[in-house]
Amino acid sequence: MSAKSKSIAKLICQILFVIAEVVGILVYPKMDWGVLLWYTNLSNWLAAGVSIVCIVFFVLKQGQPKALRVLRLMAAVQLTLTFFTVYLFLAPLSELEKPGGFYEITLHRHLLVLHTFCPLLYVVSWLFFEASDYEIKDTVFAIGFTLLYEIVFTILNLAKVVHGPYPFLYVYEQPWWLSIIYLASFPGLAYLIALGLYVPKTKVPLFHGGEGQRA
Repeated sequence: MSAKSKSIAKLICQILFVIAEVVGILVYPKMDWGVLLWYTNLSNWLAAGVSIVCIVFFVLKQGQPKALRVLRLMAAVQLTLTFFTVYLFLAPLSELEKPGGFYEITLHRHLLVLHTFCPLLYVVSWLFFEASDYEIKDTVFAIGFTLLYEIVFTILNLAKVVHGPYPFLYVYEQPWWLSIIYLASFPGLAYLIALGLYVPKTKVPLFHGGEGQRA
């Protein structure tokens, strides 16, 4: 696929992503300040903001600055972490609490958009259509939002300003050492995801002796 074709395909994915996010907001059962507590919501809406900026740059026929491309990587990390957290942690817990909980948290109404469709669409767009001009240091910046979210909400839970919203933030309802494990694993998993998304975008030979091609 040529560079121009990839750019057009990425643009289409970004437009579909933004439209899906708008639909997700429209069918959200209750929009209030409480929606800003959830990492899954924030990761989706921040990614939508990044996509809107990318679309504007494309329409204006301006090359995307490096900072915007790093934000694309950050958004991909956030949404991949959202997908894994939902399918490997939250959905199984929900199923244990009540039958049908897995379906409800992954495929029901707005959660189909936020937890399944949009994360998959964004990551597919990243893997197939993103340019391969990233550096290893970009993976550190890519976990910035995830790290910030964890720090802020851990402090808010310690101060008893909020409760959760995720079980691993219940600092007063679990052993201190378990909280530390959670605090380390959340950004740690995000960084592993960042590395996993970075590797296909390198321009150096990795496995077969051939150089990656710049998109």
